[in-house]
Amino acid sequence: MIRKDYLNGEAGTGGVYLWESRQAAEAWFTETKLAELTERFGARPRLTWYDTHVTVDNLNGETRVNQVALLDAAE
Repeated sequence: MIRKDYLNGEAGTGGVYLWESRQAAEAWFTETKLAELTERFGARPRLTWYDTHVTVDNLNGETRVNQVALLDAAE
């Protein structure tokens, strides 16, 4: 996992995880892990998968489309 953002809003609480790949996420979210989380929090996690097609990364000063960095227009 690269990062998890904890959310709290009108729809409830939850988290958004960022992984290197879907395969890495699926390897972590096994049935055993889901059962453990269900036991710990009293509700089974609901997973929704999203693909990231465009990323604006201000920390690294780049924009990526389908994980490929665009060249800076000033270059």
